[in-house]
Amino acid sequence: MQISHYEENQFYVISIAGDISRMTTGKINQYLKPLLFSVESKSKLKGVVLDCSQVESIDSAGVGLLCGKHVNLKKQSKKMAISGLSSELHKSFQQLDLTGRLNIYSSLQEAISILGVS
Repeated sequence: MQISHYEENQFYVISIAGDISRMTTGKINQYLKPLLFSVESKSKLKGVVLDCSQVESIDSAGVGLLCGKHVNLKKQSKKMAISGLSSELHKSFQQLDLTGRLNIYSSLQEAISILGVS
């Protein structure tokens, strides 16, 4: 599992490659916590887009992590989107009824564009 980020239009774009699973959620959480909840981030950040175009699988612990981050950011009046899910993962999110609860977009640019104006 690899994770990296950059800033674009007051959004952090966080790219994850590999699996989001019980085995990797601790590492992902350690990476995200200081990034998303620092004083500097709280003041200038509009939100986060998770680029999942290179994510191979997401288990229940991974879904829990994503939902938890979404709730935490929403409490701070920040936005979160997920982009680039494979058709298989998107179908899983639909079956779990998460597509209506999380902001899921097919591409990174679509997510940034829509979140940036809403």
